[in-house]
Amino acid sequence: MRTHEALSPPPLTPPARGGEISARDTSVYKAVSTLLFLVFLWGCTVPASESVAPSGVSSLPVPATPFQELSGYVYAPLSPGGSLLVTPQSLPPPGYGPAQGASVSYAGDSFSLRSRRAISTAITDGSGHFAISSVSLPAGVPSVFVVATLSGYPPARGLLPAGKSAWTVLVYMDGTNDLDTFGDLDLNEMARIGSSSSVQIIVQQSKLSLGGRARRLYVRTSKEGGALELQNLGVVDMASVGTLKDFLAWGQGTFPADHYLVDLWNHGAGWKRQDLRRGIFIDDVSGHILSLPLLEQALLACPAKPDILGFDASLMGMIEVAYQVRNTATLMVATEESPPSEGWPYDLILGPLAANPSMTPENLAKTMVDGNVSTFPTLPYSAVRLQGIADAAQKAGAFGKVLTANFAPFAVQIRAARNATKTYKYPDFADAWDFADRIRSSIAQADIQQAATDFMTSIENAAFYEKAAGDASHGLTIFFPVTKGPWLDFNGNDYSTMAFPLFAPDWHQFLKTYNP
Repeated sequence: MRTHEALSPPPLTPPARGGEISARDTSVYKAVSTLLFLVFLWGCTVPASESVAPSGVSSLPVPATPFQELSGYVYAPLSPGGSLLVTPQSLPPPGYGPAQGASVSYAGDSFSLRSRRAISTAITDGSGHFAISSVSLPAGVPSVFVVATLSGYPPARGLLPAGKSAWTVLVYMDGTNDLDTFGDLDLNEMARIGSSSSVQIIVQQSKLSLGGRARRLYVRTSKEGGALELQNLGVVDMASVGTLKDFLAWGQGTFPADHYLVDLWNHGAGWKRQDLRRGIFIDDVSGHILSLPLLEQALLACPAKPDILGFDASLMGMIEVAYQVRNTATLMVATEESPPSEGWPYDLILGPLAANPSMTPENLAKTMVDGNVSTFPTLPYSAVRLQGIADAAQKAGAFGKVLTANFAPFAVQIRAARNATKTYKYPDFADAWDFADRIRSSIAQADIQQAATDFMTSIENAAFYEKAAGDASHGLTIFFPVTKGPWLDFNGNDYSTMAFPLFAPDWHQFLKTYNP
């Protein structure tokens, strides 16, 4: 219902002067006054149109925003048998083209699934674009549904932005592998908190049990019905750079916010050796795995730079990973180790954010670390300022250079330091700070000590918040094999072609010196 600004009832004109008012006149006057006042109040509160609240949501009157325009695009599949796609995106995704002549209706509803009579309509032009003008939208509702119809296709529902939230959480959940069922568990954790006008939780989930089919979901609370399916994408390759790019562009376009958390959910392996099985975004249907350079490419295509890039995946808390994605986000949250398949405790992360949507990105990153460590107290997690990772990479190169120059006289000490350094699920991944500290403690030569100290300081500056359950973890690993190369990743790319060793070739040279 529309609400109105509180007003005083219109004044009644008293009887003309010329004599005393009788008791009867006074009684009639009061009765008429009361009746007109009640009529006035009724007129202020009568609903302009039917109001339907989503399940579990209060049905109290919701103020409307001033009239505005809803615009977007309708695309039709290029192959027969598909469905229309309604989206705010100005470019059609692969396999789609503009749908001219489609009728698009807004029914005045948000996330209710009930059928509604159309209030406003528009027709798409040759580019598939439509604009519904003079729409009064519910205040505080971040997105609204519209329905597109076109001869030869079933009606298609789509979401358009109606406002801006404080945070949008975009979860790319690749379950086309042995993590399938764990995705459902994490969705249940998210539904304990649910979305609001201030914090929106959006998930693209694929499932191996459904043959690789994927859905886009708006996560409501369990009381409201849990995850609401927005789009059924069919079978998609979750290890494709195009699939990830499309989700991020759609998510930011449909659910605009002041801040974005992008959560990459899957197996992870940092920069990994070819003989190791897992990688980032394994798709068991396509047989593909996404490489770090392609991950960077997808993230750089985000319309708005995410505030936080989170890896709900193993072993991604690595200098090589952080350097590769340094320009894609402001902060990174990851672990150096391989956590259980259950993944992040989403209720412990999203709960504090829902309670305080004005939380800064750095405070949310700390909350993510705290929530994970409280659930997995033996595992290290860290929050990393990506703007500081270039300095850490430069200092790693300088450290490698001085170690290479002095390897012959100090080979025993260097090998002993490496053997004692904290390693993880993949023994080629060594805690960078711990190795430098052990070198500094075992070799007294001034230039080596200075290079080690500089490297350690750069890691501390980048990994500004880390918790490690009292072990020797300090936020970031570095690739440090103890066997001879070539060192290839799962796609056959040599380590030397990655962004970090290209920027800091002296570290790569040190690895070759260590493993002649």
